[in-house]
Amino acid sequence: IGADFPMTRPNGTLILAQTNTLTTGAWGATVPGIILGCGGSTTTDGGAGNLTLGQVNTFNVDWLAVGGHRGASQGTSTLSINTGVANGSFKLRGSAGGRAPLFTVGDMQANDRGNSTFLNGTSRGSTGVATFSGSAVDILVDSLILGRNMTTNEVSGGFNTGATGVGTGTLTFDTGTIDVNNLYLGYKIGTNYGGATGTLTANGGTLNIHNNILMTTRPSVNGGFNGGNATATLTLASNA
Repeated sequence: IGADFPMTRPNGTLILAQTNTLTTGAWGATVPGIILGCGGSTTTDGGAGNLTLGQVNTFNVDWLAVGGHRGASQGTSTLSINTGVANGSFKLRGSAGGRAPLFTVGDMQANDRGNSTFLNGTSRGSTGVATFSGSAVDILVDSLILGRNMTTNEVSGGFNTGATGVGTGTLTFDTGTIDVNNLYLGYKIGTNYGGATGTLTANGGTLNIHNNILMTTRPSVNGGFNGGNATATLTLASNA
């Protein structure tokens, strides 16, 4: 939705019905099964994607990406329950029905051609927001990543100082359960000028993390250069 790399500004909006079940192919964490917003190439803009959920929603997808490569040049990509819905629900599983491999929000690495695609450094960022306030979530995922930059590695003397695009991801919920093996907030994975910002707010409900919590990271210095910043915010209410 609003995603067609390397097309310029492929904006899109989809409003779902009252009851919905979406199942994608078994692509694992190689290509997003559902991606909201991406596109652009070299000096062009990406697109924004906005998906509005109905009352009851079940997604069977290996990689759900909200806000992909260069998407922020056309605004924020969003995943949210329709404002007219009370006590809605959102369930996320993998394509085969078990734990989904990957759920990313504000992910500069996400594009509709997959992880193997070469992505040029860019000043155009990725901004994704997933909001489930007032509705129950049932999210079972291996890795949840909020805010990730590109994997591009630059070497001393060849830095693209204009490639400052930031992956910014925000997720908010207050009812239900998010169960993850690994949580990454502000995940800077490349030695480039880009950054990563991740925010998770649990105003209620249950957050289960079985293995790792990583709040901000960036690679070791590469030729005297360690790139842009990474920031993370984790807020847990007293009843979460």
